Amino acid sequence: MPRTPNPARVAEYAKLCEFLLVATEYCYGAKWEGDAAGAEAEPAENAETVAVVLDLLRQGIKANEAYPLSLQIEGARHAMNDLLEHSRLLSPRQVAELDALLEARGCETLSAARTRLWNDLDKVLRRGRIRTEREYYSLVERLNDGVTPLDDELQAYVAQLTEDFENRAVKRKRPSV
Repeated sequence: MPRTPNPARVAEYAKLCEFLLVATEYCYGAKWEGDAAGAEAEPAENAETVAVVLDLLRQGIKANEAYPLSLQIEGARHAMNDLLEHSRLLSPRQVAELDALLEARGCETLSAARTRLWNDLDKVLRRGRIRTEREYYSLVERLNDGVTPLDDELQAYVAQLTEDFENRAVKRKRPSV
């Protein structure tokens, strides 16, 4: 008989999915106003494109239900982290608007989620070791980020941390002889 999922974890997953839907709809429908990093303003996507993207996201969420709850949450967190990284293109006014939308839907705000994620990354840098895939992918995202690039010294350090994690992951997956 399958185990009954923890109601708190089910609620966490539901909130992650709600965050993804609200933030995706806002970000795809928003006119990029540019930011302090010099990103140029871009026109908003048309309503049809936004509808297609949201439909694909809903389909992905539905397909994700075939997996254990822990994997559903992990996948939603990865998607949320990607969205957080890309949200740096939003202007402060847009961040405030999205925060209000998310809060009205009972979700964590974009500002709070950004703070949590970036504090986690600072902890990894201080610790000097990546412990989880979530930390790994967050740091890889920062390495590949063209909007707010890391200085040369920090980029080399992060590259070494990610390489060390990859080497440990390969060793764990090798069959013993």
